[in-house]
Amino acid sequence: MIKTGLIAAVPVAIVCALFLLVRADAIKEEVKSDIKAVGFSGQNPLAWIGLWSVIAIAFGVFATWVYTFLVSHWNWGPTQYLTLAAVLATVLSVLAFLKIYNGEMHPFRYEWIGLNYAFAVGFGYLIPRMVM
Repeated sequence: MIKTGLIAAVPVAIVCALFLLVRADAIKEEVKSDIKAVGFSGQNPLAWIGLWSVIAIAFGVFATWVYTFLVSHWNWGPTQYLTLAAVLATVLSVLAFLKIYNGEMHPFRYEWIGLNYAFAVGFGYLIPRMVM
């Protein structure tokens, strides 16, 4: 299970890194305009890439465990798992647009959406095929 999660995390981390590199200027601009938006990953987009790569590795192992649990207990298949991942990504993405962050929308909502769907599609597609 750990091996599968780690292997699935590699392409997801690469897609996230590419996405964050494309959005690097927007991230820097947002950090300049609102220093409270920096969070725990700093101003440097490379720090964001490192952080999200580590998160992808941890989440890959967890997502593999979830898939094996759903298959063994509820007889789920790849389609149901991918659907669950897409629904969760959509719900989390909608939260970024609600004004719940000190009365504002999430400062990195577009990055958040991209990362949500990179995780959902990447893990939702890869893990079921790797576990089979």
